[in-house]
Amino acid sequence: IFSTCDIVSIHQSKTVENHHLVNDELLSMMPEDALLVNTARGDVIDEEALAKHLHSGHIRAALDVYQHEPPAADSPLRGTDNVYMFPHIGGPTLDRRPACARVVFEDIARLQKGEELQNEIKAWRSKMMTH
Repeated sequence: IFSTCDIVSIHQSKTVENHHLVNDELLSMMPEDALLVNTARGDVIDEEALAKHLHSGHIRAALDVYQHEPPAADSPLRGTDNVYMFPHIGGPTLDRRPACARVVFEDIARLQKGEELQNEIKAWRSKMMTH
């Protein structure tokens, strides 16, 4: 997909196996002026390689997550017109946040009553999500 798509959006959890999965080789394959979007986890992208491609003007990026949050003032990701940096605000839209909070509060009430949780993430499943 990196060589054929004008937009690549990352939706990968953070694991040891996918650390810097999106590397210089994949970024080099992207078409000129393609857009890389990362709202997943910062460690999935090799930020040094990404910065190189951004500063060369080869690609654009929209980033909501970073290896170190917030990114340092002197981060090599900064300083170009082709990167849009957001402060890890991806998630539910404002109109959905009350509903998300309600689900959490309802499960907390169930937990306090000793009832079965409706939205529990089992330990085996959480290991597949992120580390």
